[in-house]
Amino acid sequence: MDGNSLEDFTRAMKPKLILCLALVLSGGLFGCATKPDEIDGLVADLSSSHGIWLNGFPPPSVDLRQSATFQQVVAEVFRKADFDPGRVTSYRILKTRRVQIADNYPESYIAVLADTNLGKKIVLMYYDQTGRYWWRRIYNVNSPDDRWY
Repeated sequence: MDGNSLEDFTRAMKPKLILCLALVLSGGLFGCATKPDEIDGLVADLSSSHGIWLNGFPPPSVDLRQSATFQQVVAEVFRKADFDPGRVTSYRILKTRRVQIADNYPESYIAVLADTNLGKKIVLMYYDQTGRYWWRRIYNVNSPDDRWY
């Protein structure tokens, strides 16, 4: 190959290389977009009810101090909870984050996704300053209409 044909080849390949690089990078960006997870699904379901999900039940509570960690609250919640198929005897916390449910007090809840011996559960909780207790509910991930107190 002489110098001209190599330069011609390089000039011809530059736009193709840039186009390929742009496609790879854009695919990586779109491919890495976060998909809604189980917690997002529950928050969307509860938000769409406009507060109806809170009706009809006395506030479920855990008597721990406000300084309790979410792990301590979850441990107490699962210790007390009695599900139709039995009790939670083992669990592993998969995710934890603060969430906002539209049209509801408090401003934010702590959502904990746990894999248990009874399947995946989401514990939704917040500390009630007025009553001085941890409010909580437990939701079955596979059927969010099933909730346990």
